[in-house]
Amino acid sequence: MVRWVGQYWHHIFNYVGTVLLAGAGAANLLEKLNTFFGGDFPVWALCSGGICVLVGLVGRLSQKPTYGELLDKHDDAVVISTDRAKAINSMIKVLIFDISTELAVYQSGMRTSFYCHSNEEFMLLSRVSSSPELQKFGRLTYPEKQGSIWKAWDEGETVITGFPEAREAWESKLVEEHGFSRAEVAGMSMQSRSLMAIRVDKLDGTPIGVLVIESVSARGVNSTHLDRIRGLPAWRILVACLATATDHFPAVAHALRSETTTRPVRHRST
Repeated sequence: MVRWVGQYWHHIFNYVGTVLLAGAGAANLLEKLNTFFGGDFPVWALCSGGICVLVGLVGRLSQKPTYGELLDKHDDAVVISTDRAKAINSMIKVLIFDISTELAVYQSGMRTSFYCHSNEEFMLLSRVSSSPELQKFGRLTYPEKQGSIWKAWDEGETVITGFPEAREAWESKLVEEHGFSRAEVAGMSMQSRSLMAIRVDKLDGTPIGVLVIESVSARGVNSTHLDRIRGLPAWRILVACLATATDHFPAVAHALRSETTTRPVRHRST
């Protein structure tokens, strides 16, 4: 009881003050109570009610939320942000799936990924592939000035074909010509032998991110795919949708990182 009063005392003052003010203004009560209070009830009620309301208002404005209330608000904000991020991720996935099927690259040994640019790095936001293994999220970020993602970001587009079939030669080519370290290429699960990467821009020309299509075949992806992609309805819709969602990209990337992480459950405060 004491804890309850301590938490809601400002509401009590507001309620009492409101009742007193209402009583002071009720004509049918004034006549009966005026005699009991010696003719001073309206003045007494108005003054007391006004003071109570004022104290309650000041208390409400000055009261700090409890730790539990702050945690509840934080959890609500996290849920809303996460749900929005998942919705954006789903939207991107549907659109790049449509692009992949239209280009006939949604097949074994191929995958399509979208990376956004933020804080001098490229973050994976979505990926589709008919192969469950290739659709897995391995490395989620790439720094600037590295690989075909950077080349497409810097130049607008790029197509690479004929990468070596032998793993050792493939790794050496990435190290010598594309800015990767030996440790980085050794950790890559997909040995892409051809790929195309195209920058996604807003209507005003502001870069948003890079769409990458890869294949394990030497010419599974080629310049024909690059020529066709800009004419696809799904591409135009993707560009329009991404242009309105750039502020949420970091949240989408964070949600992607958290997919395999179990978040501890906390019971709400009562």
